Amino acid sequence: MAEKINRVEVVINGETYILKGTETPEYMESLASDLNRRLSEIQGMNPRLSTYQTAVLTALNILDEYTKLKGEHQTLVDLLEGETREKAKK
Repeated sequence: MAEKINRVEVVINGETYILKGTETPEYMESLASDLNRRLSEIQGMNPRLSTYQTAVLTALNILDEYTKLKGEHQTLVDLLEGETREKAKK
């Protein structure tokens, strides 16, 4: 059976967007809220930034967090796989 597609209207940086996806509406609203918070933080640090510049810097910050977390995740997976191999040898 196909997953239900949810639809939610959110406002991001003063613009209205319709988000569609299989995630819950609450989750999608939470993402929009977090993005708004991050955009406001960047804009607050330098009010002279254009909307585009604010969006790009926010995206770079999020990508930095994601990349670091992805690396940490891989390190943990490697450790767990190493422990599994060691136990299998015994």
